[in-house]
Amino acid sequence: MSLFTRFLFSGVWIFATCNALASPVVHAVQDVWPPYIIDTSDYPGISVEIAQRAYASQGYQLEMDIRPWSRAFKEIQHGRDQIVIAAWYSASREPQLRFSNPYLYTEISLISRKDHPVPFGNFEELKGKTVGIVEHYAYDDDFMTSKWFQRVPASDLITNIRKVLVGRVDLFIEDARVARWTMVENSISPEEFTYIHPPVSISPLYVMVARDNPKAQVYLEAFNRGLEAIKANGEYDAILHKYDSGLPLVKKPAQ
Repeated sequence: MSLFTRFLFSGVWIFATCNALASPVVHAVQDVWPPYIIDTSDYPGISVEIAQRAYASQGYQLEMDIRPWSRAFKEIQHGRDQIVIAAWYSASREPQLRFSNPYLYTEISLISRKDHPVPFGNFEELKGKTVGIVEHYAYDDDFMTSKWFQRVPASDLITNIRKVLVGRVDLFIEDARVARWTMVENSISPEEFTYIHPPVSISPLYVMVARDNPKAQVYLEAFNRGLEAIKANGEYDAILHKYDSGLPLVKKPAQ
């Protein structure tokens, strides 16, 4: 290789490196929530890849910090320079938090043990039942205010799954896809459970930022523009296909 060629390649490498280092970074904080947040290098999750590609199309790098949901939610509420990339909207969050355009829709269902099915057409039919919920999740307002059943909080989804499995609560509520992934990753058979229809709600997912974050508007507008860009160029559909095409459910955690 000639001296000129080596110089040219070195210059290209230095330019690319400096360009990458110059890209502004968006810091995201979130708990593992498969298949939306998985914390692996090859399959990081639907929401992670959508946010990565949307922000990349606008010249940003996305950095993920995996933390328990209760801690992540508190940090975002206190206005630290972070975003949450997979959040449900609720009226109670509106005073402190701002939301992007919706980018995906999740089906939130009640789930019981298969040998203890619970009929459900309206909340009155749940009279006297106990339903496991995760603390600080933004469930449907009607579900949260219903007086027909008791909501039993837990710190995470797997605790609710295990409580239903051993009969400590009657049901839990979750996105059906998330529930299946979590069960399999914890060596629990999804066949032990019944997914009750109709769903409690169809809930969109959003990027969420604290209102007092000085970069809130910038982060949300960049994501919204990027979302439209990756929908137009086919990347969005490719991400969904990647996760909905027979992907093995069990993945080793990132090191």
